[in-house]
Amino acid sequence: MAQSNEEFLYPHFKKVTLADKGIFDQFTRQYPPYSDFNFWSLLGWNTHGRTCFSILNDNLIIKTKGYFDDTDICSLLGASRINETIAILLEDAPRLELVPEIVVQCLETPNNFVVGEDPDNHDYLLAIDDLIKLNGRRFKSIRSKTHRFKKEYPDHKIEVLNANNGDDVRAMIELTALWSKSKGFDEGKSQEDIAVLCRFLQYASEFTSRLVGLFIGNRLIGYTINEIVHDHTALGHLGKTDLSFDGGAAYMECETARLLREQKCIHLNLEQDTGIANMRQAKLAYRPVGLLRKFTIARA
Repeated sequence: MAQSNEEFLYPHFKKVTLADKGIFDQFTRQYPPYSDFNFWSLLGWNTHGRTCFSILNDNLIIKTKGYFDDTDICSLLGASRINETIAILLEDAPRLELVPEIVVQCLETPNNFVVGEDPDNHDYLLAIDDLIKLNGRRFKSIRSKTHRFKKEYPDHKIEVLNANNGDDVRAMIELTALWSKSKGFDEGKSQEDIAVLCRFLQYASEFTSRLVGLFIGNRLIGYTINEIVHDHTALGHLGKTDLSFDGGAAYMECETARLLREQKCIHLNLEQDTGIANMRQAKLAYRPVGLLRKFTIARA
């Protein structure tokens, strides 16, 4: 890599800031768009301020807070001296998580490590055209939901949202709070969801973002936040829908796909389900055409 700095050469780690975008871009554009290494995602979810990165043997190393506890996750992306790199990292971490399949494929002596597939964290890849057309029996459920929504709410409309528009931001925050309440989350979790949304909106202008809103009259009842990345792929960062409007979530996703197709996108990365059964069922209903697989690696 052309750029180097003692501040983030392993074993030193640097906290992730917007100024590091170029470094991440150099790495991520070489590989499939794994959500865990997406720079906007790392910024947006970093409400705890612990996400940091390092460079080791020309590989990108990240550390961040675990999804469901307070432990740190360590992972890597790259293809250079992988066995040596993993051995060094495992001197300080009990195991590596969210490791992309491309890294595992570069292991020269995989028997030196315990490698386990991590299906809870595979990214779901959807075909944009499938979401637009909804052809065939496999899309019967989604097709039925979208038709029902259009029939019951003929005054609906889809609009592009603006992260710099105060009215749009307030409506998205209010909808997020409503969604959290409908899920039975406590006030702390609701505020965390709002904080994540605000961080994504804070950085939206720095990325090729697409913010889409679903309205009934003048009321926002759904939104999606997507980023157009490389390989003609969009990465679905956030999405919330007022659950009292039956079929709204499915209709929102399909209409978002239509707008993404206008931007030449072929695939939508719907990210992982983190092992949550309802989330897995919902993502599988969109009939993914592929997975970006991830693994854990520990000492043998």
